[in-house]
Amino acid sequence: MAKEINFNGNGSYGFKVESKIKTDELDQILEVINVNFPNSKFQNKDLTEYIKSLSARQIPSRLKKLVEAEELVDLGGNPKFYALPHVDVSV
Repeated sequence: MAKEINFNGNGSYGFKVESKIKTDELDQILEVINVNFPNSKFQNKDLTEYIKSLSARQIPSRLKKLVEAEELVDLGGNPKFYALPHVDVSV
């Protein structure tokens, strides 16, 4: 069974959450990013074809939590771009 991050508790990513975002959802997103975008930037829409268990409306809140946990970097833009912390996006 998936571990849930409780309303008043801290999850393994070290942040408080108001909703029931599961750590396995965050792990799944990171796995998809590491496999498909290890050295490049990406957008929310790029993940929707790989992550069928979450809707396109759910993924952005999970990406935000990963940014807060310093597992991703928010590169800004509209729509937003993200990258893994080691990725050199200055090119």
